[in-house]
Amino acid sequence: MIRCALLCFGVIGPVFADDMHAFRVDLLDACLAAGGDAQCIGVGATACLQGAGSGAAGICLGEENAYWTSRIAVAEDALRIRQDEVLGRAAQRGIPAPSLDEIARSFATYRDAACTWRAAQWPGMHTGPEEMDCLMRLTAQHALWLDARVGDL
Repeated sequence: MIRCALLCFGVIGPVFADDMHAFRVDLLDACLAAGGDAQCIGVGATACLQGAGSGAAGICLGEENAYWTSRIAVAEDALRIRQDEVLGRAAQRGIPAPSLDEIARSFATYRDAACTWRAAQWPGMHTGPEEMDCLMRLTAQHALWLDARVGDL
């Protein structure tokens, strides 16, 4: 389902991006820079919706989801540099620690299942925006968790 959201968004996104009510990444970046962390989840999508209206929910939420997905990629790259060290330390202690790839697969499985279940609770046209809201929020939480792990390095 997330693939469709990202691929489908790729078709709609460029048209929407020219609109004066496009996704406001600057507001999201400013919130995070001010230390907002979890309170920042949804800030970009909310600003987008205020300008574009509820009919753009999927697009606005998809834009913010893409933002958090890119933060995940950046954090994983930073963590990958020390992955062998971390896994070696875990092995010395007898802790069966997963690789970053295993964490990513497990997270994606959980997120997709949880958001499909969430979407199934809603009838009709609310299904898509509810699922995208769930995907964006869980993706954002995971991105913030990974960002904190980078800070632990």
